[in-house]
Amino acid sequence: MAMIKCKECKKKISSKAKKCPHCGAPVPKKMGCFSGFILIVFIVIVIYYVAVSVSKKPAQKKMVPKKEVKRTPPVQKQVIPKLQVESVGYYKKDNDNGSYTRVFSFYTKSTNFESIKNHAEKQMWSRNGLTVVYYFNDRNNTPDVTFTGNEFNKKYEPYCIAGFWKYTNGKTAFNKYPFKDNSK
Repeated sequence: MAMIKCKECKKKISSKAKKCPHCGAPVPKKMGCFSGFILIVFIVIVIYYVAVSVSKKPAQKKMVPKKEVKRTPPVQKQVIPKLQVESVGYYKKDNDNGSYTRVFSFYTKSTNFESIKNHAEKQMWSRNGLTVVYYFNDRNNTPDVTFTGNEFNKKYEPYCIAGFWKYTNGKTAFNKYPFKDNSK
């Protein structure tokens, strides 16, 4: 145990004492080697981050007058309203030759044929088969094609407002009122 002088009363006291037994002044603790090492590492880290942040500041750009650019007005996209439909039936038949026939029947109140065609084009299709989509305008007269496919009762034909066909080669056909007799 080493003897040191009290900073207040200047009398000799033990270095392990927490306070001076003569005047009661607290004895300051000396920093150990490990504490000094931690302090130095902390200071180095702070200096590093300050140096890095200063070097990353963007350089000030010279102000150059902008050239006048003629802007063309944006092309107006044609908005196709979303079609309100109710799926009534879906039929899929695996044909003997490895192809499929898919038939969909939908009920809709809309007669916006562009929206109907857009909706029909989004139905399932594969290169291995024919897809047929029918749209009807009377819910009570929309056939459920789940079991009949294309062979639904002719009584529903007057209510069919659109038909869409997509063939194995990717070609499509869209007809308004596909069962209407146009020969008259």
